[in-house]
Amino acid sequence: MEDAATAEISRAQLWQWLHRGAKLDDGRPMTEHDWTSDATHTLTVFLNGHGIPEPDALGEPIIDDSFLLLFNPRLETVAFTVPDQKYGQSWEVVVDTADPLLAAVDRQGTAKPGDTIDVAGQAVVVLRGLY
Repeated sequence: MEDAATAEISRAQLWQWLHRGAKLDDGRPMTEHDWTSDATHTLTVFLNGHGIPEPDALGEPIIDDSFLLLFNPRLETVAFTVPDQKYGQSWEVVVDTADPLLAAVDRQGTAKPGDTIDVAGQAVVVLRGLY
């Protein structure tokens, strides 16, 4: 269960996205319809390891791996499309909650921008950027 502070941060971020004119990948602003559409019941999150603005304790830049998190709360499998090259050149699956041992053949190897990754129903897949 998430704590109250995390839930409040999430609500604030969603409100800002909706009411402050955040843009979707195709350039149009997020609308009320986008939030209520069946197509938005899945979520992709990009964690940019090269975009950490704070320096470390010694004043040096913090650089980490970048990750894509693919969330599928639906019951059926959903195909996610790997985003374009500005997010990363190639990706490897490092976590799949539906396949904890990453034993499936399609979980081995790398994915490139434009490739699709099937995420089982009610599962999360985490990809690490290989650049």
